[in-house]
Amino acid sequence: MRRRIARPFGSSITAARAFSLILLLGVLWMLYNSISRPETWKWFADDQPQAALVTTTPSDPNDKPILIDGVTDLDEQEITEFDSKKSLITDRTPLRGHEMDTYWQFMVWSCAQPFSEMHSRAQPEPAVSALWEKPGSYRGKLINLRLHVRRVLKYDAPANPVGLKDIYEVWGWSDLSRSFPYVVVVPELPPGFPVGNEVEVDADFSGYFLKIMAYAAYDKNRGAPLMIGRLHASGLGSGSRENVSEALDETWFYIVAGITFLLVGGYMWSRWQSKPPRRTLSNSTVDLNWMQEGSNPSKPTGNEGPNDPFQFDIKE
Repeated sequence: MRRRIARPFGSSITAARAFSLILLLGVLWMLYNSISRPETWKWFADDQPQAALVTTTPSDPNDKPILIDGVTDLDEQEITEFDSKKSLITDRTPLRGHEMDTYWQFMVWSCAQPFSEMHSRAQPEPAVSALWEKPGSYRGKLINLRLHVRRVLKYDAPANPVGLKDIYEVWGWSDLSRSFPYVVVVPELPPGFPVGNEVEVDADFSGYFLKIMAYAAYDKNRGAPLMIGRLHASGLGSGSRENVSEALDETWFYIVAGITFLLVGGYMWSRWQSKPPRRTLSNSTVDLNWMQEGSNPSKPTGNEGPNDPFQFDIKE
């Protein structure tokens, strides 16, 4: 009797079919990982894909950056005045009214010098943990950031010593901060820089650290380093094209890998399908008792026909 295997959960799939399913899941994962990133689809758009989604600042080549005749942090009297107000600044709180004097002092310093000068004097970006744990050590320091800007908001400026009509609040993260954002306030944006809630562009920033400002996000209180300075839109040029090129290279890698997996899987599947089926002998076609003791294979069984070639008479 043939031995039967009990399968309480149904018939199991073959190894070849299981491999094909795993292969299909791998290809789907690679495709999803590639198409879920916005960088993958940038090559469908123009050089400035954000122009159709957000408003932009005027790109008149005759526009000149704001530059006033004022003092900077290189003036000893300005530093003395800042030190006298530094104790009034509190971290992990929203921006308060008594902190606005220092806020506008940093804005005057930023408008009184070009970006290139600020960038040359600023220190590299510190670790976010250092800013968070010891903000007082960096307060008033000039710091350089390379920001991946994701949000730019425009506000009407109140009465201020610079005479600004508008100010811009820029949110973004750096390679060091990762998921922890920075918020920087600038007096102006570079020509052609996008404005909106969904922006994707890289920029260089140089400015003065004021405080860790508290803000609400998804009903939770969070904190972000607040800085005031100037912005340089390096991401509007070759930087964005390099990002698009990297995305394209990675996309083609996934496509080639997926096609290779499909070809290998199809070849193995065809090999498995072309194998001949196994032949088994039925128990009903074999007399298992012909070798038992006492059996006489020469004895007629009664099934022989008249033309049976194995039927003959034994001569005595």
